[in-house]
Amino acid sequence: MKQSFAVILLIFSFCCPFTVFIQSSFEFPEGVTKRTFSFELINNLIVLPVQINGVSLSFLLDLGVNKTILFNNDLINVNDFENIASINLRGLSDAASILAFRVEADLFQIDRLSSANHEILLLEG
Repeated sequence: MKQSFAVILLIFSFCCPFTVFIQSSFEFPEGVTKRTFSFELINNLIVLPVQINGVSLSFLLDLGVNKTILFNNDLINVNDFENIASINLRGLSDAASILAFRVEADLFQIDRLSSANHEILLLEG
């Protein structure tokens, strides 16, 4: 039984191409291969100063998410972005869904590292 399952899984993995979607990559300035930048450590959380479309914000670094998430605040709103699409987010519980906007930032910068056309989820708050 285990062998047949393994064979089916192996055949499936070779026959079905997998597409992996990743965030747009960050680009180093020309001639630079590594960067060192300052951050704040608050209760074991790394907080970085970032700029999104020229607006300075504090950003909580989380390596476990596949999308950049921003909470709507006074400094930035959905109208500052391009390619806006509204979506509803739900968790596993029966709680109500949260309205979010999938937007595209022209420029996302951490120090001198930059990412053009960076996809962001902007949560209504």
